[in-house]
Amino acid sequence: ARRIFSLKGRFITLGHWRTSTITWLVMTAAQGSETAYPYKEKKHGLFTYFLLKKLQESKGKVTYGDLFDYVKTNVAQKSVVVNEKSQTPTIAVSGDLVSTWQSIRLNED
Repeated sequence: ARRIFSLKGRFITLGHWRTSTITWLVMTAAQGSETAYPYKEKKHGLFTYFLLKKLQESKGKVTYGDLFDYVKTNVAQKSVVVNEKSQTPTIAVSGDLVSTWQSIRLNED
């Protein structure tokens, strides 16, 4: 499996692709109707800050499920406190990952 992490503009996509089949997993900073807000104190967006924090703390040895739960919980809580607005990260996965994505490790080393 090949993993891709990319930063573009104001949003991050974290993906998991397999080359033999079309398999995908995408995390987004906010739901479609929401805005991805900054975390000015930390000089990052909320999503970016908590994503990078978890990756650093775990040294990348984390499942997508644990990573997403951590990011979603912390972004949702901090957004209300810091920006007085809702921000809810989302995840979308291809059909073949629906029942397994949460247990896939980001870094299998």
